[in-house]
Amino acid sequence: MKDLPPLQWLRVFESSARHLSFTQAAEELNVTQSAVSQQIKLLENYVGEPLFIRGARSLQLTNAGSTYLPDIQHALHILRQSTRSNFAPSDQHRITIRSNWSFSVLWLTPRIDSFLKAYPDISVNIVPAIWETDYSNKSDDIEIRFGTPSGRKNEFPLSKAISCFPLCAPELATQITDPQDFFRFGRINSLGAATPWGKIYQLYDVEPPVHLQQTELSTHGYMLAIEMARCKLGIMLGLSFISDSLIDSGDLVRLFEVELEIPETYYLKAESGRLSANENRFCDWLLQYSGMS
Repeated sequence: MKDLPPLQWLRVFESSARHLSFTQAAEELNVTQSAVSQQIKLLENYVGEPLFIRGARSLQLTNAGSTYLPDIQHALHILRQSTRSNFAPSDQHRITIRSNWSFSVLWLTPRIDSFLKAYPDISVNIVPAIWETDYSNKSDDIEIRFGTPSGRKNEFPLSKAISCFPLCAPELATQITDPQDFFRFGRINSLGAATPWGKIYQLYDVEPPVHLQQTELSTHGYMLAIEMARCKLGIMLGLSFISDSLIDSGDLVRLFEVELEIPETYYLKAESGRLSANENRFCDWLLQYSGMS
């Protein structure tokens, strides 16, 4: 046996073992599931022992795999840290955060000054993400996403239950005195966020008039929906937790007090053991500031 198997085989093994899934490892490494399976078999042939117990719908580590995994993770961590420190000295205090666009603008930006004052030597690079493909395939990135929980250990909610409620421009709000007035104005849908208009109507005990002719605008970006509402193009459904600044500034007005709880919320995805000290400092600050630490 040679001293070392190919590094790519070890990366595939580490990802598969961490997720206990060839499918999730393939997604993380941006390769096909068959490529992951093939490289695991090559590694097993190389070391002369099976590393996984393959079930019909499950994947488990063998005793040999469980013993091997911590050493591989430690070695990969050393390689990452060495590469960062030796080949990017100017960026050693720089951290990158891939964040949901609306969270970046409405929640993080008004509060990031608190982190910068606490850690003035850390440079922060915020990469707004709109589409799922805007996120990184690397497991050692800091990511902030909007959605339902995945159940993974490295995922932390940034808010308790989030609710949605009608929002509109102040000029329209003065013309709305009853929930039935919703149908006098256009409807704005943010497809990237919850827009359960049917449930909202049930909650307010209203029904669309017969032969209703109502303009409807849809967009995949919550921030664009906000601009549509600011331009008096209709009523949107705002989200608690991130809409406070819009309401406090008077840019948009919340209509009535009844709200509908939704299953989605904002999540921090970060694996502390794979992050730098500065990246972990940011994660700790974020969870503490959001009240979820």
